[in-house]
Parts: sequence; structure tokens; C-alpha cells
Amino acid sequence: MDKHSSDGQLDLPWPYAWEVAHRKTSSLRLARVATVIFLAVTALIYVTRYPSFAIFMLGLATVVGLLLLKGHLVTLAARRKGVLGISRATISGRDFSIPYVVFSRAVTYTETTLSIVTFIYAATLPLYMDDIPFASTHWTGRHLVVGLIASLAAIYVVPFLVARVARWRQPLGIALAPEGVYHWSWFGRRFLPWDDITEARPVLNYGPSIKLICRDSIWTSRPGDSALCWFGFFRRYMCTIHAGYLAVDPAIAYYGILFYLKNPDHRHELATDAGVERLRRMDFPPSLAEELSDSAKA
Repeated sequence: MDKHSSDGQLDLPWPYAWEVAHRKTSSLRLARVATVIFLAVTALIYVTRYPSFAIFMLGLATVVGLLLLKGHLVTLAARRKGVLGISRATISGRDFSIPYVVFSRAVTYTETTLSIVTFIYAATLPLYMDDIPFASTHWTGRHLVVGLIASLAAIYVVPFLVARVARWRQPLGIALAPEGVYHWSWFGRRFLPWDDITEARPVLNYGPSIKLICRDSIWTSRPGDSALCWFGFFRRYMCTIHAGYLAVDPAIAYYGILFYLKNPDHRHELATDAGVERLRRMDFPPSLAEELSDSAKA
């Protein structure tokens, strides 16, 4: 398995689905940047005649720009993160530490900033709806813009902001233990035993993600899981790991989970330094990548 690219950066083969998304994102970079520039220039053009509309367009450009930045961080930039985000952590109730991969600070801050800006943008729209030129009446403007954006903000942004406050300084990421995978997201923690995981599948879900296919017994909440794990939809949600958010190349997390899933005899090393060293060296058999490539293209 080729672990280094020509420029000396760490490099693991990406799953086919991730590779296709990476190429598409790369090819559309100029078009996306042009969109943000267009929105910003439009705001400048209308700044004297329709100042409120200019504010509306500038706010939209900011939200779109943050969305594109987040997409860049979890897809294009994710491939060059290396292994510095791999450390060890001690889970409550244990007398040994296990490999732990945190969320990227850049992704975390961008996601939080995006939510705050989107919420403020939606909440202040009623203050300058009168000057939007495409609205035939004052109330039409409110219905077209405020109704749509504010509703989306209420559905997505507000729960996220509440979760960020509730989990301030709490861990975000994944940890691999001899008996299973720990997953910390914005909304809490979930433990997934190796014996209940039947497959680790690379998928696209807001960037490169790892979907853990589990047996029926996984739908039972376990001690230590977050309160939200009482709900089936959240247990299903926590079976998908947003690997692009991690502070390492998403492929390292994916191959690590896949390796220990397929090699139970090696799981004991996750309780020692050997587990961390394997992840940092990316010491995975070439057959793992070959098997993945064949199954993905089949």
C-alpha cells in the first residue's frame, strides 16, 4: 500500500466513493469561488440604491462562503491532514488508554461560525425586507425569504448551537477499544461493539463518512451512551462517522476500523501503544485496499 505521495505527504488510497467526490469537488472549485464573488459584487452594486438588499446579498455570500470552506476542509484539505490528530485517551472506568482521533479544530470552528452567522442572518432578515426589489409587497418578501431561511435555521442551526453549548469542552471524535468503537458527535456519545458491527462501508454524508452496518442488537441503548440514544433515529445516526471532520486523513480512520473489524486477534493491541503506532504508521496489509477497491467498483 503506497503510504507516501510524491511530495512526501502521507497518503493512503481513498475508497472509490470518496475519490469520486474528491475529484468533483476539486473540479468545481473555481465555479464555487465565482459564485461567492458574484454575490459579493452584487451586494456592492446595490449598496447605494438598495442598501438593505446589499446587506441581504452580502450575508448570503458569507453563508455560502462558509459552506464552501467547510466543504473544502472535509473533502479536499482532509486528504493532507496526516497523523498528528491521533493520540491516546482514557475512557471513564478504565485503567488503560486507547487510540483517540479528535475532530479537526478548523472544521469545528468553521461549523460553529457557520451556524452562528446563519442564525443571525435569518433572525435579522425581517429588519430590511422592505427594500428587497424582487418582492412585490412587504409581506411577499417576508414569506419568500424569511419563511424559507428562518425555517431552515430553526430546524438545523438552533439544535446545533444548543448542542455546542451543552457539549462545550467535551470530546468530539472516535476512539478504538479492544471491545468496540466509541463515537462522540455534536449530540453525545455512542458505543458500538465489534461483535455487533458486520461491515464498515465508505459513504458520502457531508463529506467522506464511515457507515457502520450493525446487527439488530445494536438498536439497544448501552450504559454510558447519551440520553438521546434512547431514540432509534439517533442510534442510527450515530452509526455513521463523519470521517472528513476528523483531524487525520479520513482513510486512516477507515482503514483502522476495517483492519480491527476483520482481524479480531489484533484488537488487544488497542489497549497498548501498539494500536496507536499502527495507525500512525498506517501499517495495514495491501490486501485491505485491494479488497476495498474491488468491492466498491463491483
